Amino acid sequence: MKTSFYRKLKRLASDFLRTVIAQFTKDVVYLFRSLYAPAIILACIILLSFILYEGNVPVVSTSFWALKYSLGSNIMSLGMDPLLSINFGWIIMLLPALNMSDDIESRNLEILRTFKFNSPGYYVGKILSSLFYLILSLLIFSYVTEGALFYDGYAVTSKFLIEPIYVALASMVILLPFFGISIFVSSLVGNKMLSVFTILSLFFLASIATLDLGSILFSTRKISMFNTFIFSLNTSYTSPVVNGLLGMNVRFTSVHLTYQSLLYVILLSGLISLLLGYIVIFFRKNYVSFQEKITSLLSIIVSRGGKNKEE
Repeated sequence: MKTSFYRKLKRLASDFLRTVIAQFTKDVVYLFRSLYAPAIILACIILLSFILYEGNVPVVSTSFWALKYSLGSNIMSLGMDPLLSINFGWIIMLLPALNMSDDIESRNLEILRTFKFNSPGYYVGKILSSLFYLILSLLIFSYVTEGALFYDGYAVTSKFLIEPIYVALASMVILLPFFGISIFVSSLVGNKMLSVFTILSLFFLASIATLDLGSILFSTRKISMFNTFIFSLNTSYTSPVVNGLLGMNVRFTSVHLTYQSLLYVILLSGLISLLLGYIVIFFRKNYVSFQEKITSLLSIIVSRGGKNKEE
């Protein structure tokens, strides 16, 4: 009995890994060949270039021993922070939305359903391919920003090629809430254009809500978890999280919001959104069997009701 259990578990793990690798490869190739990923990344680079061209380089420190703090802070203040605060960064959230809604809109998901595909492996593959392009975009932004620092005369050291990786990975954390929302909404809507419109609308509404909350921030004794979640959707208020993850000493301008509470809400809201997305995919895969069960249950209830009336 134990042998059959382990054999079944091994087969499930094998199906899961095979599905993850196949879906990841398919999505990466699709987003590149369809020119969605290159076009969106290029648009963000062009918008970022305007910021770097117009702005001044706020070099924190040129000391070699302070380089780890200085370079990370400079990338955030010069490139990544303006990119996120002006919310050009949310444009790259269209990549997971396009990636997630593609199979649903093209009805490939229904074809896969007939083969009883591994839904967890499919979903994880979609998430990993979306994360791949998201991290790639953040790396490009970091190195473009570092190029601007170098052009302004910033010292080149051994940390020059390593620090942007830290900044990009830390920035990925604060993008988790909207990444999860993008995955969830696109899996629920299942249409590329409608998904793009919904994501941009949510970003616009979140920006307005955050500005309104910011105006009353100092008059509020304690910020609720919901308001903290709204703040996390507008990354101009969450750049201290990146600095905190990089090991820098951070302090919010308001005593009502702490780094730890914001990080907790960011991680929790992102994971909840991703879980909701999987629930949608699970129901899309099994909706026929669910429909049959509900229909049979209703027919049994109706038949029993008819028998009771005859008696």
